[in-house]
Order: sequence, then C-alpha cells, then structure tokens
Amino acid sequence: MQNLSKNSFVAINKRLEDIGIYPKDIEETFIKGTGKGGQKVNKTNNCVMIKCNDMNEDKIIIKCHKYRCLQKNRTYARELLYKKITSIKEKVEEDISNRIEKEKRRILKITDREKKESINYKKRRSTIKSDRQKIIRFESDDIA
Repeated sequence: MQNLSKNSFVAINKRLEDIGIYPKDIEETFIKGTGKGGQKVNKTNNCVMIKCNDMNEDKIIIKCHKYRCLQKNRTYARELLYKKITSIKEKVEEDISNRIEKEKRRILKITDREKKESINYKKRRSTIKSDRQKIIRFESDDIA
C-alpha cells in the first residue's frame, strides 16, 4: 500500500514540474485533522495544507483531509493543486484566444456590397413597417 502511494506521489510531483511548479514553490504543513475517524484522526497530524506561491503573487491554498493516511493526503493534495493550476492556465489561455478572436472580428472590414445589401434590407424593413397602419373602424352611426 505504501509503495503505491509513493509511486503516485513521485508521479504527481513530475506532473507538477512539467507545468512549472517545483518543490521549492510548495510550502507543505501538517495539521491535526477533524471529523470522522475517532481518536486516530484527532491526535495525529495527518491533514495536509499546501500553499503554492508561484502563480503571479497569488497564493493557492489547498487543505486535504480525505484519507486517514498522511502520505495519501499529501498525494491527493498535490493532485488537487495540479488540477487547480491547470484549470487556471486553461482559463487564461481561453481568455487570451477570445480577446484575439474579438479583435480580429473588430478589425474585419465590411465590403461595399455588404454595406449596400444592409442598407437595402433596412429600407425594405422600413417600408414594411410603415405600411402597417392602424385600421380605423367607422360605425354606420358615425358616417351620417
């Protein structure tokens, strides 16, 4: 059981390094857990709190107390950190691509033909709407 946990811990550290988060950027503290689990959980420091200082002066803080085992909590906390950072990076990349696309659409020039078609369409709509007049009804008593 411990071997599996250590292998996955090494693997998640490698994935964190691949996205630019190194062990020196991670501050890890162990605190006493709370909740279910009885005396073992309440007396031991098996809850992991990770602070990552690398993200543009913003700190990401993750607290993990999912498992009773410290090593599993360390691995899971780093997995959560990896997911959080990748989601932040994806969001930033998406925002940049949206801005670029918006700028391209803004710069796009409208041809003379498109302008004429647009004006003709507006004129047609205008005549259709102006033809809609309120119908006035006359009673036979009003005519006389």
